[in-house]
Amino acid sequence: MRRVWIWFLLVGIISANTLVVDSDPDSDNKNCEGDPNLYTKIGDAVDDADDGDEIEICKGDYNESVGVTKSLTFTGGSDVTAPSDVHWYNSDTPLIVNEIVDIDLSNLSLTSDDEYGIYMYKGRDVSLDKVWISAKKSAVYGWKNVNGDYSFKNSRVRSENQYGIYFQKGKSFDAQSI
Repeated sequence: MRRVWIWFLLVGIISANTLVVDSDPDSDNKNCEGDPNLYTKIGDAVDDADDGDEIEICKGDYNESVGVTKSLTFTGGSDVTAPSDVHWYNSDTPLIVNEIVDIDLSNLSLTSDDEYGIYMYKGRDVSLDKVWISAKKSAVYGWKNVNGDYSFKNSRVRSENQYGIYFQKGKSFDAQSI
């Protein structure tokens, strides 16, 4: 009996949840049909997520600056056919990583008119696949407390004034189709 309880406890700890975000869940064009637990803001889903969870973001526009303090995966929803379908933007910085965590992003776009697309004050491993980032300063900026493995595939980065991608430290950098 103890083994069964331990197994259920481990499965509960190990399994990740998927939290779904839809900017307009009441529209006639249902982006994420059938999910009763929709969030309308990325930040609210991040707040409720546990370490290792996935945030699935449906087609739409999201004007938010979100701070992340846990390892998360952000991915465009099943209705997304191109990264531009998910427009996560903010005049400052859409995604700020404040703790030593892993961040995976796929099939979405991030835009900043004034600062950074992704600003990592701390962090570990970063993976981008089919992500478009445009920013006035740096598209992806990793400060001194970021030291991990970086993988950027099938992605676009654009910066008007500083760096497309900048990391002060790192173990490895794998870039394919950037």
